[in-house]
Amino acid sequence: MLSVITENSTSHNTAYPVPLRYTQIAMATSDMRGRCTKLSFTFSFLKIILTKSPLILNIMKIAICGSLNFTHEIKKIADELLIMGIEVSIPISSEKILRGEFSLDEIKQEKESGKFADRAIKYDSIRAYWEVINNSSAILVANFDKHNIQNYIGGNTFLEMGFAHILNKPIYLLNDIPAMIYTDEIRAMQPIVINGDLVKINNKE
Repeated sequence: MLSVITENSTSHNTAYPVPLRYTQIAMATSDMRGRCTKLSFTFSFLKIILTKSPLILNIMKIAICGSLNFTHEIKKIADELLIMGIEVSIPISSEKILRGEFSLDEIKQEKESGKFADRAIKYDSIRAYWEVINNSSAILVANFDKHNIQNYIGGNTFLEMGFAHILNKPIYLLNDIPAMIYTDEIRAMQPIVINGDLVKINNKE
C-alpha cells in the first residue's frame, strides 16, 4: 500500500500525484503479526536540486533592466511575464520603491543633487544586479522615452547590457535601439528588438 503524508494533514490514500515539495512518501509493509512498519523518506534534496537548476524545471529567468523612472512600467511588464510562466527579477531600487521603502521622487532628487551614487555604493547595487543577470536566462531592457530621447537607454542599463553580452545572455529590447552616443556599441551587442511584444521572448530553455 502506498500512503502519502502531506503537511498539516493525516495519512491518506491517493491516486493522483502530489507535489514533492509538500509531501513525504511513506511505504508501509506488514509483518506476520500484523504490525505495520513505516519507512519514510523525504524528497527535500530534489527540491534543492530543482530550485537551483532552472534547466531541469524548464523555467526561463528574465532580469529586467531599465531606468528607475520606468519602475511602474517595469512592474507591469514583470506581471505579464509571470503570467507567461517566466521567472522575473527587477532592479533592486525598483523593488524598494514598489515596497514603499522610498519614493521615486526621492531618487530623482538624489540624482539631481549628485547623491544617488552614495545609495548605489551603500547597497553595492551594480555588483548585486550583475549576480542577478548571471543567474538569469536573458535580460529584457525596458527602454521608454526619457529626456526627449525615444527608447532611452541610460548609463546603468547600458552597463547591464554589457554584463549580459559578456555572459553570453540574450539581450531583448522592448523597443527599438535609441539614437544615443553609444548606439553603435548597443548594435554591436546584437540585441533582439521585440517592439513591445513579450510573446517574442523565447521561452524554450
